[in-house]
Amino acid sequence: MKFTSGNSSNYLAGAKEVNDITTNIYNTSRQTGVDVNNLIQTERKARATKLDSKNAAEGTIGKAAVNISARIKQGDIERKSKKDVEKIMKPAKRMAGVLALTNTGLAVKKMGQDAAIDAQERAQLKADRDARAATTAEQNALLKAEQEKLIKLLGGKGDSSTETPSTTTSTTTSSTSTLPVATGTTLTGASKTVADAIALPESGSYGYEAFNQGGEKGGTAIPVGFKSGNYKETFGSSLTDKTIGEIMELQRDPGKSVMSDSDWVSSGKLHAVGRYQFIGNTLRDEVNRMGISKDTKFTPEVQDQIFLSHAKRVGNISPWVGPSNQYSSEKKTELNNLIASL
Repeated sequence: MKFTSGNSSNYLAGAKEVNDITTNIYNTSRQTGVDVNNLIQTERKARATKLDSKNAAEGTIGKAAVNISARIKQGDIERKSKKDVEKIMKPAKRMAGVLALTNTGLAVKKMGQDAAIDAQERAQLKADRDARAATTAEQNALLKAEQEKLIKLLGGKGDSSTETPSTTTSTTTSSTSTLPVATGTTLTGASKTVADAIALPESGSYGYEAFNQGGEKGGTAIPVGFKSGNYKETFGSSLTDKTIGEIMELQRDPGKSVMSDSDWVSSGKLHAVGRYQFIGNTLRDEVNRMGISKDTKFTPEVQDQIFLSHAKRVGNISPWVGPSNQYSSEKKTELNNLIASL
């Protein structure tokens, strides 16, 4: 193509026009188009944020994985430990079972032994009770037989009345214990030995007729003005001829408000009577226990039987003041042993 000057101007004008158009387009695109730099920066920030999120997520997942792994390992350790413990405890459990069975066997054996001992003790206790019951029954039978024999001999019917007894006797001859003891007792053997030993300091030579109208100083003395000694010699009638009822009436104390001491003495009242010096309450109680009629006479035989019954029931010489005060410990022990053997 051949360029002319005219054509050159046209070309320059066209090039300028194209350049202007391009410039306008660029300017317009800058004003109204997309900000490429901003897009690039935004993209970079987005990639960085995404990377951070990824790292954070990977970190969280990693920690979770570590925790899970740790828990798994801990579970494995616990299971292994449990198995190890079970393995170790298995022999111990077997031994505990063996010991339990052994202890059970020992306990059963011990219980059996205790039961046998208890049964043996119960049997022994029963045997002892039976023996005591048999002895008591035998003694009661013997006593009843003696009472019935005495009642039949004396022709009495008995008396069911009762009164609280006093087991204290009063000594008629406390100052005459060296006097010979009165003879005539119907007792024999050990009974006679005990009876004579009691009677010696109690009644002395006055024997079955002994009496006093009162006592003082614990039964060892007679009050001034009161009488004592041999009843028959003092009052003219025999004490052994009186009935037990008559003697009980003479011993009955109406009280000082009703009867003075002088009236007591002058009316012939009695305090302690007979060879064994029975006072009112003691005589009344023993007669009632024996079932002797009050119409029975106070004979030597009856006095002996009342004495023997009282001594056996009390079991010692303590009711009698004379022997208790005058005899040695050895003598009193000897007499108490004799009484226990009656």
